[in-house]
Amino acid sequence: MASRRVENSPPGKIVRRTSRAATGGAALFLAFLMYMILKNGTGTSTPSEGESGTESPPMATVTPPDDIDPAAENWQAVPDGLSDDERKALSGRVLTVLIDERSYLLQLPSDSDPVYRPVELARLIQLLPMAKGDANGIRVRILRRENARASAEEKLKLELSHGGAGESSVYMAEQFIP
Repeated sequence: MASRRVENSPPGKIVRRTSRAATGGAALFLAFLMYMILKNGTGTSTPSEGESGTESPPMATVTPPDDIDPAAENWQAVPDGLSDDERKALSGRVLTVLIDERSYLLQLPSDSDPVYRPVELARLIQLLPMAKGDANGIRVRILRRENARASAEEKLKLELSHGGAGESSVYMAEQFIP
């Protein structure tokens, strides 16, 4: 019987029923949206002291070397050619490099959170022959932050290949680190 009514009803009634349902759905959506805005605040307030506006995971620390004056022009120059940080980085047999925007950071082995120190690309290439590599032949591991520039990645890969690191000795992690 109901199907007969729809078939027999004028076309205007179906359109009116559909538009009423759409209007009702839009009204419910707007009411929900207003509820969420009022519940969470308008977003114009500033975080109070000690609070942050967004929750983000803790980032690894980037600190200048303790025993070397960072203002010195050639701070890597020590009697045997390696700084303490570079010796620590090479102790793990694999150099781990973090790309942060256009900067390169060398990871130092640590018991707690990873520690990263800035490194020039030229110096990284000089350290490459000293990396012995792991059982798989990986000598350089590349990590990236979400803000890592593609140009910095390409430049690093190019310089590593010119420095003697083949594609099989370089590993780039797929996931980003905070």
